[in-house]
Amino acid sequence: MKINKINSNIKCDSVLCFAPATQELITNSFKGNQYLCDHCFKEYQKLFKDNKKNNEK
Repeated sequence: MKINKINSNIKCDSVLCFAPATQELITNSFKGNQYLCDHCFKEYQKLFKDNKKNNEK
């Protein structure tokens, strides 16, 4: 997975978030890339970090 910063007028892909996207997650999935705003991107990071900590225990 790669993360790129973007400067285009694309809305965030999160549900009920209408902020402009600033991050692009390139997932190489058949569903396509995911676009996130700064707030949603930080929330995803927190979720994945917590999941990693729980799996290590």
